[in-house]
Amino acid sequence: MNWRYGIHPNNYAIGETEKYYSDMSEKGWELVKCGITLSRFQKTEPKKMRYRVEVVNLKSLEDGHLPEEQIAVYEDCGWEYVISRGYLHIFRAPEGNDAPEFYLEPEQQAATLKGLRKQYRSSLMAPFIILAFHAFMAALVGGLFNGRWAAQLYRGLVEKTAWVIGFCLFLLWAVFSDLWGFIYISRLYRRMKKGIPLDHAPRSRKLIIIPRIISLLLLICILGCVGYDYLNDERYTMPDVSDGPYILLSDLDIEGKRTTNSVNGEGSMVKANQSMLADHWDTQEYVDVINGSYSSEEWLYQDVYILKNEDMVDRFVEVLMIDSVFAQSTEDYTRIEIPGLDQAWVTERLECIAVKGTTISIFTHPFDSPEGMREALEVVAEKWGK
Repeated sequence: MNWRYGIHPNNYAIGETEKYYSDMSEKGWELVKCGITLSRFQKTEPKKMRYRVEVVNLKSLEDGHLPEEQIAVYEDCGWEYVISRGYLHIFRAPEGNDAPEFYLEPEQQAATLKGLRKQYRSSLMAPFIILAFHAFMAALVGGLFNGRWAAQLYRGLVEKTAWVIGFCLFLLWAVFSDLWGFIYISRLYRRMKKGIPLDHAPRSRKLIIIPRIISLLLLICILGCVGYDYLNDERYTMPDVSDGPYILLSDLDIEGKRTTNSVNGEGSMVKANQSMLADHWDTQEYVDVINGSYSSEEWLYQDVYILKNEDMVDRFVEVLMIDSVFAQSTEDYTRIEIPGLDQAWVTERLECIAVKGTTISIFTHPFDSPEGMREALEVVAEKWGK
């Protein structure tokens, strides 16, 4: 092949970047393009080249590119302009020619690193600002003072454990990458301010290999979490006979023809997933019930959980109460006794909760009366007792 791709060092590793491109040229690969992570090389005759990186603040450029006049100055000095990558502008010249170095004093080059260092500092703060903003908005929407937002977080952790872990690892990776870059470029800046020139061919690569290894491990873990969540998620049309620990409207003696929700057009569905903390079924069912010339739409929503840790049961029941659609707190629920269930909770008319062992279910349905809730809970007790 006449071309290939390679993973170049990060922006903060200026000396390592120069050495990487010089080494590739000596192997017969000439740099033609570079992106955020990969550089593209074209096959040429092996030759020794000096690569140099000029750091220029993007705010000082009109379109993110060096002006033609400035490039012409470099070329008059013997440097060929190759490509730009963010703050970095890359030049090369044959080894042994008389092209002068860009800076005679390290202190002069140190000044060019301020913009890059500021970029890493800003990027380092961004995940915290975004996370704080979303937490604040979630608290406002979910109820800042009633704890609903915390209940939603807990419930989300139970339902999508791998996804939550993956998201946390992604934030950790973002913070780690920017923190390492900020520390590295700050260290380089201080050395230059002390008069220590940039090493254009560093022998040790530990300072760029270590973060690469850590980033790779984090990436593998993130992909593993996403893959786990994806492979254990299933969505299908609700069958005529329940294939899980959930009940159907027909179990409540409500017979009719399956239909779609008159509001959003969705049909009767089952969403099943297995997280690291629970097996979960989320169901929605809609039927048309015809009584003579009169018809009505009946619906039933359920969330059924089989927790993998019995110590979580009482806390999770409380979470479901707080995060109920219609109930506002645990005080809206009343405990009743249902044979075959360890716990049974009802509200005035729309929601009830059943608990047996580590199996928990919350129902939302327009029950006609508290007695209707009791009958539904008895149906659940019978089903779970089989």
